[in-house]
Amino acid sequence: MALGTALPLLVHALWAVAASAVLVGGTFMVATMAGLQLAREARPDDPTPLLARMTAAFAAGQIAGPLLVRALGSGLAGWDALSLTGAVATLLLVLTALWLWRAGRVPV
Repeated sequence: MALGTALPLLVHALWAVAASAVLVGGTFMVATMAGLQLAREARPDDPTPLLARMTAAFAAGQIAGPLLVRALGSGLAGWDALSLTGAVATLLLVLTALWLWRAGRVPV
């Protein structure tokens, strides 16, 4: 996913945007399906309220994301707002991946 967010920052071409969509979207779909399965495991009797909260949180992010990019306007340090948010997303995804990788290597 981090590669997908970084690719359009590094390569300004249509194929980079398409590859980014596949890398980010594919990873996100797998994470979403896993989250739905965990919700069903956590609440086998009635997972609907938990699934509804997950869907509402996703929808809020879909609305807040573009508004945040628009609020940033011209961006900072010579970066446009879309590139700046892409760079922040890449950095956060890399840091999260490193943290999870390191946590997975700790002996139990």
